[in-house]
Amino acid sequence: CLLCFFFFFLMIRRPPRSTLFPYTTLFRSVKDILGKVNSDISNREVRDNKLIRWYKKRYGIRPSSKSYPWPGASNIHIFLTDEKIRKMKPNYINLAFEGDPIAMFQPIGITPLQVAQNSELLMDWILRFYMNQAPGINYFRALSIIVDRMLERGKGFAKVVWDFIEDNVTKVVDLSTIPQEIQKMLYDPLLTSEELRDIIIQLTELNPAIDEDVAQIQKVMEQFKAEKSIVKYKFRQVTFNGPRVIPIDDKDLILPSFATDIQSCPRITQKIHMTENDLKRAERSGKYEHVGDIIEARNKAIGSSTSNTASSTQVLESLKETREGIGQWRKDTELIEIWEVYTFFDIDDDGVEEKVVLTIEPLTQTVLRFIEFPYDHYKWPFVVFDFELNDDRFYSQRGLPELLDHYQTELTVQENAKLDRMTLANTLQFKYRIGSVNPKNIRFIPGQGIPVHRMDDLQELPISNIDLSFDREMDKIRGLAESYIGQPDLDISAFASKGGERTAFEVSEMVNLGKQIFSFDARLFKDSLHKLYDQIFELWIQYGPDQVELQVTGENQLKFVNKSDILGNFVIVPNAEFTILSRTLEQQRAFAILQQALSDTSGATNQYKAWENYLLKIDPRASKRILRSEEEFNKIQALQQQAQQQEIENKKVIAGRKSEMSRVGGGLGGNFLSQGGGSQIG
Repeated sequence: CLLCFFFFFLMIRRPPRSTLFPYTTLFRSVKDILGKVNSDISNREVRDNKLIRWYKKRYGIRPSSKSYPWPGASNIHIFLTDEKIRKMKPNYINLAFEGDPIAMFQPIGITPLQVAQNSELLMDWILRFYMNQAPGINYFRALSIIVDRMLERGKGFAKVVWDFIEDNVTKVVDLSTIPQEIQKMLYDPLLTSEELRDIIIQLTELNPAIDEDVAQIQKVMEQFKAEKSIVKYKFRQVTFNGPRVIPIDDKDLILPSFATDIQSCPRITQKIHMTENDLKRAERSGKYEHVGDIIEARNKAIGSSTSNTASSTQVLESLKETREGIGQWRKDTELIEIWEVYTFFDIDDDGVEEKVVLTIEPLTQTVLRFIEFPYDHYKWPFVVFDFELNDDRFYSQRGLPELLDHYQTELTVQENAKLDRMTLANTLQFKYRIGSVNPKNIRFIPGQGIPVHRMDDLQELPISNIDLSFDREMDKIRGLAESYIGQPDLDISAFASKGGERTAFEVSEMVNLGKQIFSFDARLFKDSLHKLYDQIFELWIQYGPDQVELQVTGENQLKFVNKSDILGNFVIVPNAEFTILSRTLEQQRAFAILQQALSDTSGATNQYKAWENYLLKIDPRASKRILRSEEEFNKIQALQQQAQQQEIENKKVIAGRKSEMSRVGGGLGGNFLSQGGGSQIG
């Protein structure tokens, strides 16, 4: 458990910007790369249409009215898949955040245990605090979106990058507030330009090693020479410099149809949408080139384009906008789509292809950037979160809408049929003689009659009693669905709907069934977290600061973690347990285990582990502060046992002395009485 008081960089490390290679060979390959990417996009058109279907299923997007069995019949939607997603998502998020520490570092080989503990401390701080301070979508929100997409589509995608963000800010220096000694130096007529420059660098945050800052230093010098009392300058301030996890939409990540594992793909294409201003800022920072040419050529191309056909991905965006109340999809000319292609290319003509990153604007086929893959870990910066593992094919995984499709459809049909049946039961229906009664004039008003010529002109049709089997059948269907995905419904409302509380045996069986499925789901999810943590930690090793200052809960002194303190070989293991039980039930089970351990006199159980397990279930963070180490616990236990043994020995000694005194005292008393008695008799 950590609280960070200070964090600073000893050296600011930027990810590579413009490490561009000669384009002679590249230009000949761009057309080939674009052709392959377009083929990848067309090959996944069917999947994109399936995403539309599952999105509609989840959110109940359907025609607003029905004409069968009659116009205006019941048309409600049972949100079974969305209900299950909302219930299951917290389990996955808790799995990622409830461990303390979040990740355990298991040292390999000669790596010291202290290095692993330092790494755990730092990683916990990075995931809990630092990455959640990132502007925009922080780590917690990003992981929540990834889990949601995993449950809906069967796959969630995370991109792990080192993000360096700068903002232009205007700083103001009021000369009246600076120390008197510096003011005297500034207005000294003998002050040279070099001395003035040094003073300005001290008063501002400008760096003479940066060209833009050099120009600002010159402007500040001119303002000083003009004897202005308030000096302004522009400064590029670093707002974030660290690892970031970005949720990637399935429709924006294009892989070959033959892909089985993302790390073994020959190419991965990410669609990125940026404004013109974003592109211009990226060009100014040195990340991209030829932005002006792209904007000009693109505007001409858009002006001559007459296609109004929406692709499947655009249809999905349209559905989202309709549900959110934004409006129908339209071709948004404010956003420019660029493709970031991760592929292989022979950079140095040695016959061996290296990993590269190629950024292209597809409409004009202009290369914005071409760099060698920058990260030392040499892994594609993507992590896949699979909901299930049923094949080695990349897109074989199913989400909850697909798994529960038939169950949700049948539940919706049954519910609408029940409501229609109730409508019929609550609506008076008559048969009437043609020509004798005008049905349009009939008004059913309590206390009033209906005028007829003959009594048999209008006769009520009998309606049978409502069949209560609807609810029973719906409970069965819901139970089958819950059993299928391993998500038993244990809440109180579910008990009540089934006619009473379930027995302890029924609850236990349902929990065991859920555990069988969820235990595998947990392993699959933790495997993805392991890959995610791996990339985050390796990026920190490459670009992170040389030293971090942390305040550790329970310790009075600040702890410095240097990069040299975390270098080693580890296996990073997510530290959490996956459970479908409520926290109260988990605490009750932990307390029962603790009672068994405390009452055990055979020595077969570890009382310290039982205490630790119980306190972790009550409050994981507080347990770290109040629980002693196992070594201290064992020492105290040994001392207590020694004290108890000594007390027993002391009691034995005292009891022996009392027995001896009693025996001796009894003998003296007998002699005294014999002597006394003899004298009296004599």
